Amino acid sequence: MLGQPELIDILAQTGLFTDGKVYLILKIGLAQGHCIAVEPEKWPASFWACIRDKDEMTLVLVQESLAQLPPSVSALHVSPPYRLITFDIPLEWSVIGYLAALTSVLAEAGISIFALSAFSRDHILVAEANFDRAWEVLDAFIHSCRAQVTGCEVDREIL
Repeated sequence: MLGQPELIDILAQTGLFTDGKVYLILKIGLAQGHCIAVEPEKWPASFWACIRDKDEMTLVLVQESLAQLPPSVSALHVSPPYRLITFDIPLEWSVIGYLAALTSVLAEAGISIFALSAFSRDHILVAEANFDRAWEVLDAFIHSCRAQVTGCEVDREIL
């Protein structure tokens, strides 16, 4: 997978971003979801997500925002604390293997993630206890991609 020069170039350009906040992932009832989605301005945090599938509704929010949930919304399950890592590069929809490459290095390090994608950027939530290790693993991987790109550019100049 990483033999693709285009993918290595994109990975090499990736920045890592975190907002330093603690997040929770909540499972709420399907019927309660309308209270969340119809009033997005109630959530002042710069990052939050609401996902509904056929079986459940998932809400990702900053820990401090938990107190702002309407009384009609009760969590069926609340995760332990998580931290956000954003892969800070806008991606074209034609890019293949980007998130897989990044999450594979975390999997090899034994780090579990919760992945989310926005329109042009990917994000992961990592258990707070694993955050520093995840950041180090990702940073090292991105730097190795940069070294490969730099090495390729030097090789191209020699030719």
